[in-house]
Amino acid sequence: MSIPGPTPQWSVQPFAGLQINSTAISASGSRMITGTSIEGGSSSDFAVYCYAGNGQLLWSDPLGANAYDGVFWVAISADGAWAAAGGSYQQSGSGFLRIYSVDGGAEGGTPGATASPASRQEFTTSGRVNEVEMSADGSSVVAVFEDTVALYTRSGSTYTLASSESFPGAYARTCAISADGTWITAGGNQDDASPTRARRPSGPRRSFSSGTGFVKVFLNQGGSLSVASAWNPTAGVLRVVMTGAFVANANEDGSVQLYFRVMGPVYTLGWTFWPSVPVSYIYALAIGQTNDAVYVAAGGNVPSTNSGPSTGLLFMIQSLPNGAGFTPTQLWSQPLAYAPNPATNMDAAVQYVTAGVGEPHSGSETPGAFYLFGAASGVSPWGSPYETSIMNWAMAINAAGTAIFGGSDDGYVYYWGAPA
Repeated sequence: MSIPGPTPQWSVQPFAGLQINSTAISASGSRMITGTSIEGGSSSDFAVYCYAGNGQLLWSDPLGANAYDGVFWVAISADGAWAAAGGSYQQSGSGFLRIYSVDGGAEGGTPGATASPASRQEFTTSGRVNEVEMSADGSSVVAVFEDTVALYTRSGSTYTLASSESFPGAYARTCAISADGTWITAGGNQDDASPTRARRPSGPRRSFSSGTGFVKVFLNQGGSLSVASAWNPTAGVLRVVMTGAFVANANEDGSVQLYFRVMGPVYTLGWTFWPSVPVSYIYALAIGQTNDAVYVAAGGNVPSTNSGPSTGLLFMIQSLPNGAGFTPTQLWSQPLAYAPNPATNMDAAVQYVTAGVGEPHSGSETPGAFYLFGAASGVSPWGSPYETSIMNWAMAINAAGTAIFGGSDDGYVYYWGAPA
């Protein structure tokens, strides 16, 4: 079944005047998680929201009074049973991670009610949670904040902080976990030159610095983290993704790198790749694997030649075995109206790739758009993107390739696909 579009099947504004920074969708598309935020602002109305595939609000969970930034990242297990949300309460020094039993959800079992306290666990972090990801069954959760990578594991229905690794002088922005929870990767800046940890020149969501980067791969052995492989790219790392045997990272210098594991715990650098059209940085990144190849979709900023906003580029890299290594080939590229954000994802069978675009410019936000492309061809089954009044940061596709859950700074979440 193809994804209808580009007009969404339904859209909902969880709370007027707030933004959507992250969305996540279960493998079947029947459960979705999101949260509200304000870029660099405070509100007493931030909350986490859980929806069904038909658009019904299952439950919401307020963050409380006068929180700062709100929900920055969300994740959901492939089976839709567990979810997580992370962000910050204060401008500095206080972050949060909440983990949920999804269908333990609404108070009194009433759809749309506040989340039941029994369905939620909360952990305090030393800074904003920049990303949180879950294994397929939700038994392992990884989060990154400040200089720390933290692993939370579940026994029955109870999560505990099982292990954490801190790297003084580093700033961890991004993480990923394999489906079985055995492998974890994290990336960021090894020596961030900005004491304020500014993540974007005109706002806090994109990270740029003059420091070098880091990528680390961890082995999860019964809840204990150990570093299996580590690298220091010459530029900061904006995104990492993984399948288990393969890890990819996107960098501030406009390059993408792929690492692979043949046997044992050691990963090897397979290649470093620059797209045919030079980009100044790459933030959008997704990885998929078929029987014969690894596919990496990446998107970057194409600098403007005048005073207007920059544009964007999305491209697909096919990586094929070549003796003891792998050879990258750019299959296609597509111009985008604006630079793509971390809204680039692929389904499990590598049928589709998503992209959400838009950026601040001259003190305000550009319009935004949601794109869908065929992963093999680069041709859009939608024919045209779905445009929004301001930028879009989140766009998650389910593993089955039948549903998409996007979020925009206009405060709406959007759903494409058949009801589930």
